[in-house]
Amino acid sequence: MLAWSMFVAVTALAQETPRPAVLDVALFSNEAACPDVPSGVVPEVLATTAGVLVHQGDGTYSYGCPSRWGDPTAKVASPPDASVLYLLAAGVPYRTDNGGCTATPIPLPEGLTGVDLVWFRDTAWILAAATSEILETGGLFRWDATSGAWVEVVSWDQQFRPYSFLPGGADSLWIASVDPRVRLRRLTFLGGLGGDEVLGGMPDGFDGVTDIRPAGADEDEAWFVLKRSNESWTWHADASTGSGDAAVVFTEATERSPFVLGPVRFGEQWVSVLNNRIHTAAQNAAVWTDTGVSVTWTCLLQRGAQVYACIDGGLSVVEGLSGRPADVTPVFAFSQVAPPDPACTDLACDNDFAALSAFLGRETYDETAVCPDGRTARDLDPGCSCATGGSTGGAWLGLLGLGLLVPRRRRAD
Repeated sequence: MLAWSMFVAVTALAQETPRPAVLDVALFSNEAACPDVPSGVVPEVLATTAGVLVHQGDGTYSYGCPSRWGDPTAKVASPPDASVLYLLAAGVPYRTDNGGCTATPIPLPEGLTGVDLVWFRDTAWILAAATSEILETGGLFRWDATSGAWVEVVSWDQQFRPYSFLPGGADSLWIASVDPRVRLRRLTFLGGLGGDEVLGGMPDGFDGVTDIRPAGADEDEAWFVLKRSNESWTWHADASTGSGDAAVVFTEATERSPFVLGPVRFGEQWVSVLNNRIHTAAQNAAVWTDTGVSVTWTCLLQRGAQVYACIDGGLSVVEGLSGRPADVTPVFAFSQVAPPDPACTDLACDNDFAALSAFLGRETYDETAVCPDGRTARDLDPGCSCATGGSTGGAWLGLLGLGLLVPRRRRAD
């Protein structure tokens, strides 16, 4: 009866779980176990729709069970050594020092809920908004390791309920509010907190905007992506004049479409994918130029100077844009995800991973791939006595090994 109940639960999860996808690269490293993956661009900590993944140095990724924090699409912030991860799930911040095996809530002050999370100036920062829909307030907090608590950096009393933010280099933060209407701010740090600028110039008439995020930014300019119903478009903010009333320029060349990828900084230009075509913009130009290069990417992400694109459910590093197609190299696929550590697993975690495995059509885990194309350590060296990522812990393996009819959906090539 127990086995049948577990089978039903796994089957339901596999049927309901959408195709797994990368949400963000929280950290990248130099350790490339696969000869086809360039050094210096290996995703080390990934936020995905299936949970948090951490590179193990051998080409495989440990699986942080989303049941530990209740939301597989958690935002993730990580220090350069990935020694600890900060998560934001369903408005609640968490901290984990074992890649998600256990996650401890680290509460915000009463009346606030987390809305965005980044690693910035050597610690985790969280943007928080009032829990009450009546109050248009919020604040910015940084994690203080000494006290083990969130420390308030700045708060907003009225007319600004923060929604999303993005560092623009080491000394600025671009912040957006969408409720009750679109508003933008910019914090500058010169030693301490240098200034909180309200970015003016926002026109009226943008009722119904449901999402606004700074997607690409440096010290004096930022690109924001706005969404309303089934359309998305970009805005550009230029603070290079040093004025507290920096102009926000509507990018008229942007065609409204179901989605906008990016913008990100690639070399000396900004890059975005609009209507499945690569567009570029010069610095401080606020005008997109269609390159004519079509792509089927589903995300465009940046971490440091590296730019990544989601392709065929996996992740590739973008190395050039002028070719047709663009020059990209695969650096991650979900076939590289290893089973949870037996010491960390429980029934909920087993079900998490069994659903992911069934969705990808994987029935055995004698070895886990170390290359995005599915090759294992044994494929790279047939004479090795290796069993990379071959943990057999967890009830999910027993279910799959028994040949129960868990639905199989293979990743499209």
